[in-house]
Amino acid sequence: MPVCAIAGMIRWKGWEPDEEGLPDAMAQGGTYRRGPARLEAADPEGTGQPILLPARGGMAVVYDGELHNVWELRGELAALGHRFEGSSGAETAAHAYAEWGADCVKRFDGIFAFAVWEEEGRRLFLARDRMGMKPLLFTLTGERLCFTSGGETLPRFPGCGALQDVRELESAGCAYFSRAGWRTWRYWTPADRL
Repeated sequence: MPVCAIAGMIRWKGWEPDEEGLPDAMAQGGTYRRGPARLEAADPEGTGQPILLPARGGMAVVYDGELHNVWELRGELAALGHRFEGSSGAETAAHAYAEWGADCVKRFDGIFAFAVWEEEGRRLFLARDRMGMKPLLFTLTGERLCFTSGGETLPRFPGCGALQDVRELESAGCAYFSRAGWRTWRYWTPADRL
């Protein structure tokens, strides 16, 4: 049985995306490539990852996890005009991010690690569940940013195999990576109500 995981790589030069080609070989799952960004998801349940939302500024989303309040979120999003093709948590997370941005994770009840590439803003968003049940690892090595929710996938990306430099996004953590640099923050602490 395939392991559920997401992984991706962005190659930069001075935080400007490098338009030179990336290797065609990816690990398992679906692959999205637009310029310098690659996102991938092992998708054993056929949820159609990555989720592409071209009408929302050219977003691509990969998601690993389970949302317990998926139907509640879908109801809210449908009332706001969102239309869904399937019933996956991945698609729900994609539309939630398109509607509420990084604050969408404050509404999620479940375990997850996910990534959003915003083509229009040329930035990557990463997020992890409140309790840190799903890992989310990243490394910045030279001109590359690599991330994964399954540590065994990082070495499959060229230049991302220096595992001594891998960082883990903390529980309830979010991060933005762009040409302006990167920052991380926590969207929830145990003192907050669930």
